[in-house]
Amino acid sequence: MSKLCDEQKMKAMPIIRVGAVIIKNNSLLVVKSHYGDEQVTIVPGGGLEMGETLFECAKREAAEETGLDVKPEKLIYIREFIRPEKQNHNLDMFVLCSILGGSLKTGTDPDKTSQVIKEVLFAPLSNLEHVGFFPKKLPELLRTDLKENFAKCPKYLERLE
Repeated sequence: MSKLCDEQKMKAMPIIRVGAVIIKNNSLLVVKSHYGDEQVTIVPGGGLEMGETLFECAKREAAEETGLDVKPEKLIYIREFIRPEKQNHNLDMFVLCSILGGSLKTGTDPDKTSQVIKEVLFAPLSNLEHVGFFPKKLPELLRTDLKENFAKCPKYLERLE
């Protein structure tokens, strides 16, 4: 086994990301972002900061990206997103949140030098497959688990695409 310097080890470490799952009137709050030529539609979220809990991260990310003050309720999904060709391994934690207040607005991603968030909106759960939502199979899971009030969660989704 070869020895890696500390900097190489840090680059090889998985990144923990937290997504805020906010459902209102059978619609999911989504963020439409542009990364170069690619548009992605995802739940509000981002990287867990040192010393921050999953719930604190979900609350912070929702406020930064959507202007909403939320109450994290429950960890519902754990997913691994692994792209070895890009030396990328994310551990995504999805937290169900309820809205406490605030006003919905297109927020910012403070980690980016140029604004990547283009729009935030509530998209019908029944239509997420048609708006380029990622991960693609999450809408079906959300619809199923919402019917059961997320009673069987948390769930480990492994490499859900």
